Amino acid sequence: MRYQWFVTQKPGHYSILEEYVDADAAEAHNHHVGSLLRELFAVADLVSATLYGELNQYLRDWTSGREGVAVHMPLTPALEARA
Repeated sequence: MRYQWFVTQKPGHYSILEEYVDADAAEAHNHHVGSLLRELFAVADLVSATLYGELNQYLRDWTSGREGVAVHMPLTPALEARA
């Protein structure tokens, strides 16, 4: 897991890059820091999220119907699915 925080050109807006080894690691982390996330979202809005990689059911459920979320799947499995 790795975090990087960035200041954007728009005052009061920030970008956070989170990297996990896989979807299960992202899910475990979210469950572990759930109370902190609730505190964060009490004072901040999630404007957008972009996920890269294979999603597990937890992340598919989280992204389903959510505004401002983009999902990018790996190219290789997508090509194999077309074959």
